[in-house]
Amino acid sequence: MAGSCRRCGAAFLAPAATKENLPAFCSTACQRKLGKLRRRVRSREVQSEPYKLTEIAERDRGLCQLCGEGVAMNLAVPHPKAPTVDHIIPLSQGGDDLRANVQLAHFLCNSRKGAKGSQQLALFG
Repeated sequence: MAGSCRRCGAAFLAPAATKENLPAFCSTACQRKLGKLRRRVRSREVQSEPYKLTEIAERDRGLCQLCGEGVAMNLAVPHPKAPTVDHIIPLSQGGDDLRANVQLAHFLCNSRKGAKGSQQLALFG
């Protein structure tokens, strides 16, 4: 059976799955990352909504919102040009985990930014 990952949106095949017990993630790594994010959001009591990396990439037209260059969606972290979701106002500074507060960024750009926050906020209509 084919499935779509709840975290990254990647399509995957799950031959051992039954209709009642469909896997929700393409890998255990995606499952762990989503769980870690949810724990961080709950511990800070901020607003949250579900979104996928592919949705954010489509909205941002495949461009890193920190450097302006294209992001290769087929790369994986820790590759410097791998796609990541960057919180414009970091969770550690009270930012929410909402689509309006996230943007597409290269792994390297996102790592360099750290928990500093962006100089400008992108507005989406």
